[in-house]
Amino acid sequence: MISFDLTGKVAVVTGASSGLGQQFARALSEQGCDVAILARRKERLEEFSKELKQNGHDCLPVSCDVTDEESIKNAVNAVVNHFGKIDILVNNAGVVEYSSGLHDHTTAQWDKVLDTDLKGVFLMAREVSTIMMKQKCGSIINMASVVGVSGNAGLFSNATEVARIYQMLLNGGELDGKRYLSPETCRVFTTTVSRISRRGLGFDKPDRQNPAKSPCAAATPSTVYGHTGFTGTCAWVDPTNGLVYVFLCNRIYPNVWNTKLMKMDIRTRIQEVMYQVE
Repeated sequence: MISFDLTGKVAVVTGASSGLGQQFARALSEQGCDVAILARRKERLEEFSKELKQNGHDCLPVSCDVTDEESIKNAVNAVVNHFGKIDILVNNAGVVEYSSGLHDHTTAQWDKVLDTDLKGVFLMAREVSTIMMKQKCGSIINMASVVGVSGNAGLFSNATEVARIYQMLLNGGELDGKRYLSPETCRVFTTTVSRISRRGLGFDKPDRQNPAKSPCAAATPSTVYGHTGFTGTCAWVDPTNGLVYVFLCNRIYPNVWNTKLMKMDIRTRIQEVMYQVE
């Protein structure tokens, strides 16, 4: 793990009540930062701040709506009044609004995304930059998503081609006599497990600590890894038994709110059938 000393620095993280925002705040706190965590859900921030303070550094939870200019001004003032400065800003707050297609995507949905993901970043950076200019130093980190440049729901192909990609990973980065990835890269991305969740660096993994929330059947080995995509594409690898399985479907038909796959627990049931075969 990369380590660096940020002792004495003050960081502000927006969208810090969940997800990546919490991860950024944890990482900064662990490296010595005092952290101001901003989001709309104050109660979640207050609970999270208790965790961060256990690192021995201060944490200030501040309610803030990044789409509201006055809310941002008040939040930044609260941070400066408490810490006296701002060294780092992580513009992380963001939203996604789903619809079944362009034809029924509302103006309100469009405005909500742009107000949060674009205008909010500008407003927050503008307000904090005035503080940093007076200090003659500071860093602003703007988070983005690959969805902004490549669209949503990933890549599509047929089951054979998806299986070949996963077979290449199972082979340690090689397929049909050609090397695509190093064995070490494959090992790290398919075996590493996060300290705070069941997920690894590249793939989902079984949750042995909380079987009820595990994405895998109880009979699956702990070595399995895979992914189930937004549209229903499902692919998993079992290195212990040398298995690759792919399940393709169109989950978002007739619309994105179709939850039949989840309710029917298709992924786990497929795995249960696989491991019943002797």
